[in-house]
Amino acid sequence: MMAGTRSTRSTFRRSFWRIAAIWRRRSWRATALEEALQVHYQDHYGSPLHRSWFDFPEGQRVWVLEWSRDLIPRVGVHLYATIGASAKPMLGGRDPDHRIELLLGLEHPNRHIAGILASLANYPHHHGTFLDQGHTVPGDEALWGETKMSDFLLQEADHILEPLVLPDRVHVHFLMAIPVYRAELEYKKEHGLDALSRWWDEAKVEITDPHRRPTPLPPPP
Repeated sequence: MMAGTRSTRSTFRRSFWRIAAIWRRRSWRATALEEALQVHYQDHYGSPLHRSWFDFPEGQRVWVLEWSRDLIPRVGVHLYATIGASAKPMLGGRDPDHRIELLLGLEHPNRHIAGILASLANYPHHHGTFLDQGHTVPGDEALWGETKMSDFLLQEADHILEPLVLPDRVHVHFLMAIPVYRAELEYKKEHGLDALSRWWDEAKVEITDPHRRPTPLPPPP
């Protein structure tokens, strides 16, 4: 299916990162691409509050950077960003120079997010697929203990952070990972991303609230 309507076939497992990822906070030994991404983030958001890294069995390492909303008041959220999804091309027929990294913004910090976001960034390499604007990734359990949201919706984040274009023609685009309820994921698959976004606007749904309750969805448009 085309971007905007495609749902990944494999299930995202929240528990996967707990088993497969090795979490560390250590000094930064960056590749050239990692350095370029670090500079790109720092130019826009300043120095991060925390840096964590996670290793996966595929040999993939994913960094998660974290900024408090006090550090970036113009963004208005506690922001997490990955470095590592773009380390190698995604499969699935995409242009090998097209890479992605993930952002996630919440009203309040969440101690579970770094590992979950790292696993989501590793998802296309673990499953041999690709992620892009409008894709949804279903989960197999609640993302964290205070919510029943289990899935992710990916939206283009160019209005927040422009793509990074490197001299070797690799271009990294940034996608905002939005935690969603299963009913919202199914509604989006059935009626499209625009219909779901309109409903969120009309119902004043705060998608950055990690504790938001499910909102009854409207009848089909």
